[in-house]
Amino acid sequence: MKMNRIARKLRTFRITVTCLAIALLAGIEFAAGESLAARIGQTTNCQTESPQAPNVSLADVMGAMR
Repeated sequence: MKMNRIARKLRTFRITVTCLAIALLAGIEFAAGESLAARIGQTTNCQTESPQAPNVSLADVMGAMR
């Protein structure tokens, strides 16, 4: 069954508006995240500042199990 011309135009318009709304929301979310990052600053630590994990070999683990 064929759609009539008005229904096709409405469907195309609805799809276009949905895509534009998704793009707008993504842009707003990006701008809000950028704004919050500028206010707070960088909060993550560099990996070199964290304590190093102990270096344990498999032989040490097997020896401890015996």
